Amino acid sequence: MTSRKRSSKKRRKRTGTLYASAEDPAEGFFTCYEAFLTLCRMWFPIPEAIVRTLDRFELSISQLNVAALQNFLGVLVLSYELGMDLSPEDFEGLWSTRKTSIDYSSRMAPKKHMSIIQGHTSNAKGWFERFFYFRIDGASVEENSLPLFRGK
Repeated sequence: MTSRKRSSKKRRKRTGTLYASAEDPAEGFFTCYEAFLTLCRMWFPIPEAIVRTLDRFELSISQLNVAALQNFLGVLVLSYELGMDLSPEDFEGLWSTRKTSIDYSSRMAPKKHMSIIQGHTSNAKGWFERFFYFRIDGASVEENSLPLFRGK
């Protein structure tokens, strides 16, 4: 009898006869979760402010959970509405990152007395189950931040 080690089902889905993994996109691609578009209202190309901040935190966008990305985008939109340009240092002053109980993802939590957006995402269970890949290029990431973008 042979034993077969199976990877975590949490982040794998069957595509045809092969298993696709959210944690391991092909070279030149990154993982995008459906919830990033439907619950977070993420848009493309991914703004330079996000790419630079994720680079500062040493994270890929696919490592964020839904609540983290919602907070991130909410603060970014608020800064646009107020005519402010936020730097990675500004975001670093607002948040700290922590690994979540779901392997591979991280959450960005407001530092003490720095909470801007209140509440939690409702109905985000299983957000990590539906994903697809985007090619890393000027259509998915702002051109001038391409060298900083992390696919994994």
